[in-house]
Amino acid sequence: MEKVNSHIQLKRRSSRACIADGYRFFANNFRRILRATWPVALAFAVINTVGIALPALLSPQLLIIGLTVCVTGIVALLLVSNRLLLRHSLFERVSPQPFRVWLRHLGMLLLVLAVCLVTVLALSVLCALPAIIITVANWQSQMGQQIGDPSGMPAYVAWLSMAALLIVSIIQAYMWLSVLPPLHLVKASVAAQEQERKEALKIA
Repeated sequence: MEKVNSHIQLKRRSSRACIADGYRFFANNFRRILRATWPVALAFAVINTVGIALPALLSPQLLIIGLTVCVTGIVALLLVSNRLLLRHSLFERVSPQPFRVWLRHLGMLLLVLAVCLVTVLALSVLCALPAIIITVANWQSQMGQQIGDPSGMPAYVAWLSMAALLIVSIIQAYMWLSVLPPLHLVKASVAAQEQERKEALKIA
C-alpha cells in the first residue's frame, strides 16, 4: 500500500498553509487520485450533464430540477470520493470533532471553503465557456419555440451539446475534487489544535 506524502499528515496549520499544501498535494498525487476516483467522476459527469441538459435541451421550466440534480451530484461526488481517498490511504483518518469545536474554528473553515469555492467556480466557468455558449443557444431556441418561432438549431446540435457537456463535466469533477485536500487539512489542523489544547489543560 502506498504511503501518504508527509505534507498531508496530521499537524497544525494556518488557513493559508491548508490551502497551499492541499492544492500541492492534489497536483503531486493527481494520478493516484485519478485511479482511485475515475468511476465516481464519470458517474458525476453523466449526472451533471443530465442536470444541465434538462433546462437547456428539453425545457427552461426544468431549471430548478436541473439545478437540484447538479447540486446532488456535486455532494455525492465529494462524499464518495472522500471515502475512496481514505480507503486508498491518500488521506489520514482523523477522529471527528464535536460541533462546539468546529464553532471555535469556524473562521478558518469558512475562509478555506470560500477560497476553494471561488477557485473552483472561476475555473469551471472558464473551462465550460464552449458548453455554455452551446447551451445558451439551445435555451434561446427553446424559448423562441414556446412563443411560436421556428427552431433555428440543426438537429445534431443537441448531441453536440451533450458531448461538450459530458467532457466539461469530467474536467469539472476533478476541479471539485481539488477542494477535498485543503478541507481535509483543515480537519487535521483542528484535531491537532484540540489535542494541543487538551495537553495544555492537563499540564495547567
